[in-house]
Amino acid sequence: MSNERDQGADEPLSERKMLSVTPEMARRIDDYRFRHRFPTESAAIRKLLSLGLERAEEEDRTGPESSP
Repeated sequence: MSNERDQGADEPLSERKMLSVTPEMARRIDDYRFRHRFPTESAAIRKLLSLGLERAEEEDRTGPESSP
């Protein structure tokens, strides 16, 4: 599916990554997908990765949030 596009993406999705997750993480991904009504599991995972990368980049700029 090299011409598949992510919601809001300006370029085609052509890079593939494979990963393994625990059953608990798979359940959490599914819960997120259905709660936010993503059409596919891949779309939900891309959104979660995007959110995580944005947070990691913010922490790189400002330092990690301190725990209470």
